[in-house]
Amino acid sequence: MYYDLRADRTGWTVFHVTSGRPVMWYEVPLVGVDLDTAHELLVLLHRRDRLRSGPCPACITDGGSGSVLVDRSALPVRPSGLSNRA
Repeated sequence: MYYDLRADRTGWTVFHVTSGRPVMWYEVPLVGVDLDTAHELLVLLHRRDRLRSGPCPACITDGGSGSVLVDRSALPVRPSGLSNRA
């Protein structure tokens, strides 16, 4: 994770972890942001970086018996045994 949140005097700052500097979003520093908005921005930044990094290696999701092998960049796949059939 390259980004995180920290409280500031007027709200929250979204900052780059390695430099400690506020993230710039279209030349606007992300400082003094309310918590909900800061969290949404943080999620968007992480998603953007994940998509830029290319396909992720396959991984096992769901530690239970219904585990399936999926690509992390794809939407979660539900095993056929767990479908909601009547």
